[in-house]
Amino acid sequence: MSVSNFHVNDVDGITAYFGPEIGYYFEFMQFYVKMLRCGAIIGTSLHFHGLLLDGPKVDDNPFFSLYGLFVIFWGAVLCICWRRQSCIFAYRHGLLRPALYAPPDSHRPGFWGSKRISPITGEVEIHFPWQRYFLKYVVSSIVTSLFLAVALFCMMCSMNAQEHVDAVGISKTLYMPTLAKLSQKGGTFSRENTPFWGFIPRHLIITLLHVAAIKLLNTVSLRSAIFG
Repeated sequence: MSVSNFHVNDVDGITAYFGPEIGYYFEFMQFYVKMLRCGAIIGTSLHFHGLLLDGPKVDDNPFFSLYGLFVIFWGAVLCICWRRQSCIFAYRHGLLRPALYAPPDSHRPGFWGSKRISPITGEVEIHFPWQRYFLKYVVSSIVTSLFLAVALFCMMCSMNAQEHVDAVGISKTLYMPTLAKLSQKGGTFSRENTPFWGFIPRHLIITLLHVAAIKLLNTVSLRSAIFG
């Protein structure tokens, strides 16, 4: 079996011979490779674009930041599309059996709402109105944006303190002279200074502080998500 003729019938044959566990893996790999094509085309284009511009740094090319946002969006779309594709795979191989579904009276432990008569089945169900869903999405978006802003600020401080940002080019909008002086010659965290306690390089202190800040931020965001 060659890569050129690797299509859905081959996955079905693998599933029939080795079982659904092995077939599920090949189904995912086939789907994943297809999804990578768009990112590969854009990434390759940006690479050659950088070569034509005499190899600009990451800080000097605004398209790299846009590509990072694209990858985040692509990852979310990948998860959504794979959920649908996995259901198609399960249906195609007869894995969607009624016995596998939860009984009608069972719900996710965190789900709550008011009882009503379902307009589809005519039975009693737990209903949560879409207006309240929308309100929760708005609140979640605001809270998530705040946490992302704090994480971005911590990253900017860390990059300035480690001398990764300068006052030249596009990165000048992120330049913080007070923090940048800390890692320059004669600064508190300069690489030329004596290590803390004789063995910890001073420039690594910034990295450790950044990790501790992100860890604390993750803990607070997780608790706020559970509380919400």
